[in-house]
Amino acid sequence: MFIRIYIPLKKELIVYRLKLLIKFFVEFLIKICSFSNILFFKCIRINSNHNFSEKYRKYNKKENLNLFIFKSGTMGDHLIIISVIQYLRSIGFSIDAFIVCRRKSIFPGIKTFGEKNNIKFVDYVNFLKNFPTTKKNRIVNNVFIDSEPNFRIGYLFGLIKKSDFISTNYENNFDFLIEKSFKNISFSTFNENMSEGEYILNLINKYLYQSGRFNFKNKKNYKEFLISPKITKEKLFEPKFLYFKKFLSSLDSNKENLYLYYGCSGKALHRLPSTEWLMSFIKLLKNEFNIVLVGGEKEKEFFRKFDASFNTDLLGKFSLCDWEVILSHSKFKMPLLSFDGGFTHLFGLYSNKIFQVFASSNGKKWGHRSSKSRTYNCLKGGSPNYKPFKFKVPENCMITNKAWEKTNPELIVSLFKDWFFEIKNN
Repeated sequence: MFIRIYIPLKKELIVYRLKLLIKFFVEFLIKICSFSNILFFKCIRINSNHNFSEKYRKYNKKENLNLFIFKSGTMGDHLIIISVIQYLRSIGFSIDAFIVCRRKSIFPGIKTFGEKNNIKFVDYVNFLKNFPTTKKNRIVNNVFIDSEPNFRIGYLFGLIKKSDFISTNYENNFDFLIEKSFKNISFSTFNENMSEGEYILNLINKYLYQSGRFNFKNKKNYKEFLISPKITKEKLFEPKFLYFKKFLSSLDSNKENLYLYYGCSGKALHRLPSTEWLMSFIKLLKNEFNIVLVGGEKEKEFFRKFDASFNTDLLGKFSLCDWEVILSHSKFKMPLLSFDGGFTHLFGLYSNKIFQVFASSNGKKWGHRSSKSRTYNCLKGGSPNYKPFKFKVPENCMITNKAWEKTNPELIVSLFKDWFFEIKNN
């Protein structure tokens, strides 16, 4: 069995320590801004009998809502945020949404996809430069959702820009003082076993409940939203859509169709099985399934390198917006078998038929939450060495490598087939 050998890299350690240093600096600035607000309102209370426990910016539930979600992750993280915003809009909330993140995370495809869904991407620097400090007589509420438990840049920006409401995570005991002092700064306890979508939604709900905006009459919850089909009939005669239709018609009609996503375009490739494991796995599926490989140029390069017989026609062929049209068309519904990565979260916006295999990543957090989806975890809770929210993103992980070695491809294929024919017949 193929074994990846881990050689500790000095670069990894430097990057990790640099991130800790930046975190320390952010927390230091948070304390300075918080103390200045406390002292400012203590003076107001002394001079004008102001109630110190009142929030420093009142928000009006009748005003419009600007929702700024801070997330320094990758495409998959942003697609999950988009699904949460789509859900909130589907139950009647009018939201102008912004995802604030690192500049390198905003590539043309995700930016266009966001704009198509009325969600704007802003990098940290441009946000600081162009977003004004809140002023009187405004007609909007600016709500900052700080989704990073160990890099609370959204909390800091909220204090600097004097936002109307900040929802963040506890980091230290000082937060309890702030929570008692300002009603419009809300804290949550981060739970790494909660699905990412529900986690983001809970942070937003802190504002919705407290402001009185939440509509208790609407019974549809987030999980039900993920199950419901999202069908569109637009652009069905565009060249790329017709290309996809022709591609499907060329497949063996005696086999079942199946999307397969390997996801090798991201970092920390120990999340994925070795090439030998993957080839054995695909060989076991080939007799019964037409394997439709999906992904980008990295996946195309990968599969062409190892086996020329693989059909790589769709790899790197479509944009996120192209896939949105394809996946939302009911005629072409087929399940996805995925190991990890961004395409899975895109697929999850339009279908709940996903079988995911996790190793380094925590399946409880990143698995799809539909009753029709399934996850298999090679490691319960994921690898302790791979915790991106703690800045732990090693290029290799011996714990995960051993977990893949102990995971039998025949077992995964058997579990997948049982699941596949169960959802097919229901």
